[in-house]
Order: sequence, then C-alpha cells, then structure tokens
Amino acid sequence: MSLTHDQVEYLETLGYAPTPWKRVDEASAPSVTLPRYALWIVSADLESSGDVFASPTGQLLGKMCEAMGLDRKAVFVSPITPQTSAADLAVLRSKLHAPALVSFGRSEALSLREETFPVMVTHGLLETLSSPELKKKVWTDLQLVMSWLRLKR
Repeated sequence: MSLTHDQVEYLETLGYAPTPWKRVDEASAPSVTLPRYALWIVSADLESSGDVFASPTGQLLGKMCEAMGLDRKAVFVSPITPQTSAADLAVLRSKLHAPALVSFGRSEALSLREETFPVMVTHGLLETLSSPELKKKVWTDLQLVMSWLRLKR
C-alpha cells in the first residue's frame, strides 16, 4: 500500500511526523510506500518534528521499545495533537502495515479496535515519566501487547 505525496502532506498537517517515512520528490517517485511495522504507537507527548526519541518522553518510549525487544525502526510512531480525531487515526490506519496499536493517553484510538487489530490504551508518556508507580502499570500493559505480538523477552 502506498501514500501519494499529497496524502503524506495531509497526514503531516494532522500532526503525524514523517518519521520513519522517506520524503521523496513527487517528480521522481509519485508515491511513498510504508513498510511493515511490528507496532504502531500514538502519543500527544512526543515531538512532532525532528527525532521523536530525542525528548525525555521520547527517550522513555525508546527504552520501552527496547525492553519489548523492538528496534525503533520496527515501530511506527505517530506524534498527535489534541485536534487529532478518531477519523484522522482511521485514515492513517488504512495505510499502515502494523499488527497492533499502543496509544499513550489517547482513548480515540479505541475506535480502531477490531477483532484482527488489537488496541492498547495506556497512560500518557508525560505522566508515566513522572510516576514510578505508573511505569509498572504501563509495563504490564506493554507485556500484554507483547503477548498479542508473540514477542518474547
């Protein structure tokens, strides 16, 4: 499945960072193909420009991915804004090749749950960063996601 240059720009206006998409010149390549990902993650607590893993919340997310045994390149990360709706997420879901979604602090993602597409909504990254108690709860949620994906750690 591929996205046209216009679709990529539309998703960026919704707050979805192009990471790890490759921007291509429309004249040389009319569409962008999204590879398969091990997991899709959405959070409003991440930087929407530059490296999503550079901020303190991004570093926490990076450690969580590492603890799950996932390389950062295997995870599609969508920094989202308060204006991002369930419909916006559905548009992106239709273009992604990921077997599951983890939403940090955004319940809109529950609308994407299907029998064949599990969705985990857990605490926001910012609140988790400041609470060791929440880190344990989030880790328990992520372990459930690992079982869905048949990841061993």
